[in-house]
Formats: sequence, C-alpha cells, structure tokens
Amino acid sequence: MNRLCLQRAYHIGPMDADRIGGRLWREDMSEFLLSRGCIPLNPYEKPMHSVSNNGLEDDESFEMMCQARDKEDYDTLAKLINPIRHVDLRMVDHADFIICNLDYDKKPTGTFDEIFTAERQKKPILLHCPQGKKNISFWLFDVIPHEWMFDSWDEMKEYLVHIDTASDEEIDDKGRWIFFDMEPVVTDILKRRKKREQGWQQFPEVKNMFEDFNMADERDLDY
Repeated sequence: MNRLCLQRAYHIGPMDADRIGGRLWREDMSEFLLSRGCIPLNPYEKPMHSVSNNGLEDDESFEMMCQARDKEDYDTLAKLINPIRHVDLRMVDHADFIICNLDYDKKPTGTFDEIFTAERQKKPILLHCPQGKKNISFWLFDVIPHEWMFDSWDEMKEYLVHIDTASDEEIDDKGRWIFFDMEPVVTDILKRRKKREQGWQQFPEVKNMFEDFNMADERDLDY
C-alpha cells in the first residue's frame, strides 16, 4: 500500500514573521513526503512555469513588500501581495491535503485564510502547533478534527505513515481523505514523453522549429 504516492501536500504557515524557521520546517517535511512518493507544494519553491512568475515569495519580493510598508506606500504593498495570495490559494485548490504549522507567535494571518479555504473544500488538514494542542483556538476544533492536531512533527509523520501503509479497515478518513491513484496516468505520460523525445532526436530540425514557435507564443501572451 502506498496511498500517498503522487498525492500533493501544500505547506501552510507563517512566512512574513518566520522567514528562516518557516523555510526549515517546510524543507524537512518535503524530504519526508518525497521519501513516501508524495509531492510537496512548498510556497518558498513554487512549481510555476516561467510565464507565470508572479506570486513568488522569494527574499526579493519580501524585501520589496517590507520597503513599501516602511514607506507607508500601501498601494504598492497591496499590488505586491495580490498575486502572492492568489497563487497561494490556488495551491490550496491543487492540494490533496494540507500540512499546517500554526505558530501563534509568528502572526499567522494568511495561515487562517488558507485553513478556512481548505476546510470549505473538505480537504484533510494536518496541524502542528508549537504552543501545543491545548493552546489551539477553540474555534478550530470545529474546523479540523482534533485527531489531526499534533504537538510534534514526529507525531504527524507517524500519522502519515499510518495513512500511507495501513489497511483500508484501519483508515478513518473523517469523510475528507480521498486517495487518487495517479501512478498509471503519470507512468503513461512519462512513456509518451520519452517516445516523443526519441522521435525528436531523429528529426532535430522539427524539434527546433517547435521550440522557436513555443518561445514566440509565450512572448506574445498578454497578462
């Protein structure tokens, strides 16, 4: 059994007030998820094509927002955060389940926005709280099953291993877990891509023509 194979897990949690810590826990969970064949969606490393480069949350964009705030240039700040919020909520849409670090000491404003978006879509939300489960806001106990609230990352990882490997009879999906078997589709796509690349090798001039066409098409896109 490998239920987590090719399932997408979006990582939510404070970033503005936790630039380093927010990156570290996401990198650690990404490594764990990859070891289970799962696809981590890390907002520090958004998997976006070059034609859609708005919404990045790198150090440069963060510094630009800080400068706008310090200058009280709120029009610019609003314009900078708009594509970031748009992309982040789309990543919630794409995710099969959510991993959340709810650190009350780090101003988790966007975190709540993403939690409630995911809850309305009935996605599984696995929540880690550094302050402890007993300090989680009462309201969230009607948003997230308390069995999905964890005091430590190790407890969450143990639960994910259970989800990945236990028998069907042992899984309590809470009416939210849905496990899509994407491996046959992805395998077929990779086989088709390999076959196409082998074909390009036989006709390099055709490959170059299509690459030139695609580049020109991207430059003409009106955003």
